[in-house]
Amino acid sequence: MALAVVLAMMLFPRFLEWVVIPREGPVREPATRWELRYLAEGLRRFESDNGRLPTSEEGLKALVACPHGLEATWHRQMEAVPTDKWGRAYRYQCPGTKGRAFDLMSAGSDGEFGTADDISCPLEE
Repeated sequence: MALAVVLAMMLFPRFLEWVVIPREGPVREPATRWELRYLAEGLRRFESDNGRLPTSEEGLKALVACPHGLEATWHRQMEAVPTDKWGRAYRYQCPGTKGRAFDLMSAGSDGEFGTADDISCPLEE
């Protein structure tokens, strides 16, 4: 019985994601936009704690694992680096383009960066 409860607790969130966020459709873009905001906030907290943003080489992994030399000030910002709602990695670059501190984006539904469906943060409406 206890094993069944544990398995249900582990599998239910995946089942729910599969039902609520279908493979294609209008729900994935807003969910990805929300997650970009969440990642950007994690990057801002990282900068506040450490006096700088993660380098492009450190990437978003710096939000979950301490980069070398920051052991005294670093705090975990999240448990794992998420992927976009199409299951692909976000792209992070620091410094960013157009005078931004960083660029953070999803390739969108087509999976290719540099196309019209890219979703970036700060969010460009």
